[in-house]
Amino acid sequence: MTSAENAHNNCILQLKSFAFDSGIILVSQGRDSYIHQWLFNFNESNILKNTDSEVNLKACRSVSVQNFSFCRMEIMRRPSNELIGLLPEENNILIFNLTSNERVDVILTNEKTNGSLMCLIPLKVESHSILLASGHESGSISVYCYNFLLLMSIASLGNAIVTTSVDNILYMLQFSDLTDDSKTELEYEKYNCKLPSHGVNHVCVNSDLKMMTVSSWDCSRSLRLKKTLSLHRDSIYCSIFFQNAERDFLAVSSKDGLISLWDLTK
Repeated sequence: MTSAENAHNNCILQLKSFAFDSGIILVSQGRDSYIHQWLFNFNESNILKNTDSEVNLKACRSVSVQNFSFCRMEIMRRPSNELIGLLPEENNILIFNLTSNERVDVILTNEKTNGSLMCLIPLKVESHSILLASGHESGSISVYCYNFLLLMSIASLGNAIVTTSVDNILYMLQFSDLTDDSKTELEYEKYNCKLPSHGVNHVCVNSDLKMMTVSSWDCSRSLRLKKTLSLHRDSIYCSIFFQNAERDFLAVSSKDGLISLWDLTK
């Protein structure tokens, strides 16, 4: 035995390890509702000589998850080297970024129909999406495709949020009243629009919700096409609306190093 560590106050359900340049990350899941990350390094020269080697084991991050069941966690390594955990939490699936130690989202399971969450497994991991499956007490298997949110723009006057992901669907959530502190839940209406192309780099919505731009990797920008603005030789990275003397303008920046200014009232 090289080393021993008193890691959890209850039985340990799962261990996962990942190799990085800084060392090996070991992730442990215990019935004490904690997930710990451990960083350790071996003395490689002593290992090659078959001699005793002391292991430097150091706890680097911890996260507490509410109401752990006996379902074991699963951890995926994204192409960006981020560690994403699929963690059981109150019979739902918590998506947790173990690299930044931040909650990403919760996938709600139908506990009344399917029963308790029994097991999890990632099927496919890509840069901006996760395909995963879950097994339940009823014997059913659920498959989820989760897309990470990439872009978001806010219209202050219209009380709205516009979002896009890796697909070609744009969603808008328009809230009824953000100033009423007496409401415990936000009320909103949800709209969506299919874009002409995938791979959105930037989205910008005017404050009155009457216009918005969607800049894609193929340089197209449209939503109920009003105008096509063709000037830049490379990808559009950013666009912004502003007004002057009751005239609407649009400024656009591109990978080609140019900033273009457009008068939209003409």
